[in-house]
Amino acid sequence: MMRRQEYLRPLFDERPDRVGRDRLEILTALIGGPSFDPIYRPDIIEIPRGHAIYRWECVVAGCERTRTGGSDLCSEHQRQWADDREHGVGKAAYVAAAQGLERHVGAEESICRICPERPAAHSDLRLCQRHLSRWAMRKKEGDDSDTFDAWVSGEQPCPGYGPCDAMVCPNLADSPLGLCSWHGSRYRRDARPGGAAMPDSWWQRYEKFGRTVPIEYGDQAEFRRWCAAVPAHPWPGQINLRGLRPLVRAEIQWGLFVHTRRARPSRWDLGWIRSLVTTCRTLEVNSLIDFEFGAGGSAAFTGAIAKEILHELRLVYFTP
Repeated sequence: MMRRQEYLRPLFDERPDRVGRDRLEILTALIGGPSFDPIYRPDIIEIPRGHAIYRWECVVAGCERTRTGGSDLCSEHQRQWADDREHGVGKAAYVAAAQGLERHVGAEESICRICPERPAAHSDLRLCQRHLSRWAMRKKEGDDSDTFDAWVSGEQPCPGYGPCDAMVCPNLADSPLGLCSWHGSRYRRDARPGGAAMPDSWWQRYEKFGRTVPIEYGDQAEFRRWCAAVPAHPWPGQINLRGLRPLVRAEIQWGLFVHTRRARPSRWDLGWIRSLVTTCRTLEVNSLIDFEFGAGGSAAFTGAIAKEILHELRLVYFTP
């Protein structure tokens, strides 16, 4: 601890009432400047495919899937490579011979082609759950009088359920419960804190007649705490900074940008960056200056990213 304090001594100030505000003003000005890459300005950073520094897709040519577990291969190619490696195949040879894979269905949110306020439950047909059910029923009845396009043109849009109630989530809710598909699944895996539930036959009893669907709670406050604490969906190429304190959010944005300007930047896997963000969000960190390396079970590579950003912050905070 003493070594860390010595290293960060210039970052500790006897006027905490001003120092945080002043540092945020400095970073805000730099982030808003013309030399700053606008990719890193939003709360939800979208790293484009093929990014030179933060590449997140599988290295196999033509593969549309994301890397996994700190590897530069997707999970399927990682599995194949592990099998081939046992038979003496080198990685370069494997990568050169491997075939690219299409992305997983549902790898990103899309909007229903009929309902602009509802997410699609099927990415190929681009239909919400309600219209997907209606189309399945039409096919089951054997009515082939209309093509799919003709059927779509005759359908009416349904009102949406608003944004997902998970604080960090930018997606649309897919039911009256107020959660997107991913956070709805996460809520069930977490044993439904607060016991939020929709009544039985809610569509037939309420939505079918345009009535608001009442949500029942065992403990609504507990449900809201879960919504505030649950992490973001790790969408491909996305770094979600929502829910962070303003200063630490700006510090991470600045650190991500400056890292790309280094002559020989070290590897920062998006999963490692997300781990740092999640730790700062969970511990309600005001600034990376307050970040205790190893806190919250953070791994060594997460601490290494924080240390590099802290080095860059020293240059910003204490140089003319």
